[in-house]
Amino acid sequence: IVDGTRVYVTDNLDGRVAVLTLSSLAVVTVHPIGTAASSLSQPKGLVPTPDKLSLLIVDSGNHRIVSLAMSSGIITEIAGFTQGYLDGVGSNSRFNSPSDIVITANGLTAYIADTSNYMIRKLVIPTKTVTTVAGTIWAPPMPACKDGGIGTAIFQRPDALVLSPDEKTIYVADFIGHAIRKVDIGTGMVSTFAGVCGTAGYLDGPPATALFDKPSSIAISSDGNMLLVGEYHGYRVRAVCTCENEPCPFGQWRGACSASNKGACLGCTKGSNALYTAAANPFNEDKCAWECNIGFYLSGPLVCVSCTNTKPANSAYTAHGGSANACPWACAAGYEQKSDPVNGTYCAIIPASQCLMGKYESMTGACAGGHFFAQSCSLDQTTWDTTLRDIHGPAIDAAISLDSCIEWIDTFCKAYGGNLSLPISPKLCPTVMCTMRRLTLEQKIGTCAAISDCPITKNQTQLLCCNDYHWLIATGCIDYNVKQVSGLLQGNILDPNGTGVQVCEYDPRYCASISATPP
Repeated sequence: IVDGTRVYVTDNLDGRVAVLTLSSLAVVTVHPIGTAASSLSQPKGLVPTPDKLSLLIVDSGNHRIVSLAMSSGIITEIAGFTQGYLDGVGSNSRFNSPSDIVITANGLTAYIADTSNYMIRKLVIPTKTVTTVAGTIWAPPMPACKDGGIGTAIFQRPDALVLSPDEKTIYVADFIGHAIRKVDIGTGMVSTFAGVCGTAGYLDGPPATALFDKPSSIAISSDGNMLLVGEYHGYRVRAVCTCENEPCPFGQWRGACSASNKGACLGCTKGSNALYTAAANPFNEDKCAWECNIGFYLSGPLVCVSCTNTKPANSAYTAHGGSANACPWACAAGYEQKSDPVNGTYCAIIPASQCLMGKYESMTGACAGGHFFAQSCSLDQTTWDTTLRDIHGPAIDAAISLDSCIEWIDTFCKAYGGNLSLPISPKLCPTVMCTMRRLTLEQKIGTCAAISDCPITKNQTQLLCCNDYHWLIATGCIDYNVKQVSGLLQGNILDPNGTGVQVCEYDPRYCASISATPP
């Protein structure tokens, strides 16, 4: 292992530990000292403590973790000694041929690859306490690789470790699994980070499809963005960006995994006046799907220009035109498409009377939500002139007349299956229009349990609730009382002078008898 100025080496065959100073290339054996015999058996992984006064060494043949004092070469046992598997303190804990170790920046915690127990173990150095972080112990025959938590995840042979700079993640070289595994230290969850676990081979590419052949060593860059993996059987050093398993934001692709780029997200290429429609596919190529904005078409490579194909007034483009100057269009809310020999195709305003009859519903425009309350109900002549124009269209400029009132009511009666009965007095007509309009619009409000639930607003709006029928709202216009409004619901209206007028025949879809009279 390298700490910047020195390289620390374990000689697995003769139990020797040496230090190479990079500036002078001098090699010094720090254990054993002189002609003394080594107390180590097949030492493997090692790591210097933050103060560099000691080395923590995996004494694999003795199934233990030891500390080596750099000044004296003296070995001190920290944990383990007896082969097996057991969490515990000091020599009461057990390992089975551990192979690698990493340490936190504060020097208080170490993580060990317990190779033949197929686990990742944690050692709290001051207390010498050993616990299990990830993996599952198993006996031959070898099971398949498996991701998951403690007791579920399966390593086939965890040989080498590296700790991320934020100390939240351990990357594991799974030698027999031919993959790089990732351990979330906080949860113990294991996932396959790179390679196809259980499949040996050589293939560069995205982490999920890349292939390794017996990865045996692993290192990480100081910023945590890149792993370097040594392949024992592949005779290669492979580079893996730690960010490559995370998709880039919309409209970006994962750049090359190189020393200069380290897999950073790069912006995809798209045309002008265009928008992205999907993420990059493949994720590591500049291939984000895109299309021209609404009202634009593709006139050349990466160039979207405005559509100019003819559309009528009161309309808007609804999509892009693809590669042709032919963007689809539709009439705006409150308008409908019509055509005739004189005007051709055009967008005409939808008459309010059609709105009231449920022909058109929209969240905006003249028929917003099927409700049409542009003007309040009133006997004021100016208001009713405006209302009439809203109902019949802007072509009607004349003051309200008895004939137009009769035409309006007759339209509604026929729409609801009724028939108009004359006479209708000019004085009553505006009030009838007002009341029927409100009644018709609000009959879909809902249902209620009893008429006692209905609120009352005298001389303005009177809510009438009929058992097992829809809510009905009728406007109590000037001089109208509860009895007269109830009469409307039964198909009869009394004008203020007391003259009975039959407006529409009874229709159970829209009228209901009042079972009780509100106070």
